[in-house]
Amino acid sequence: MVTYLKNNIEIIAEAGINHNGNYKKALKLIDIAKAANADYVKFQLFSTENFINKNFSKKKVDYSKICKRFKSLEFTYQEWKKIINYGKNIKIKVLFSVFDLESLKILKKLKIKLIKIPSGEINNYQLLREINK
Repeated sequence: MVTYLKNNIEIIAEAGINHNGNYKKALKLIDIAKAANADYVKFQLFSTENFINKNFSKKKVDYSKICKRFKSLEFTYQEWKKIINYGKNIKIKVLFSVFDLESLKILKKLKIKLIKIPSGEINNYQLLREINK
């Protein structure tokens, strides 16, 4: 007897933080992913305060500048909600890489159940345990 497996390949377009904190650019990235026939478009969701220690000091790296840059890439809950709804309206799913517990709470509130775990968080056991719940 020969059994054939159904081949369901789904394409995820990586938007990441390429919106540069600009809401209209985030929508444009969704449009581009849809035009490319992607099934999903994936953004990064993080709370800068929980992701980067602005008080960390190293001679060659100004972490306060890095913190400021990442903070400029964040959207509010309401903006993310609109971004997700925009994706729904044009029939492409929006998902996220999540970097911290606060962001995971936002995903739950947004009713997003599919989560991409960033490779840098693979040993963040507290986050992994919460995602597993």
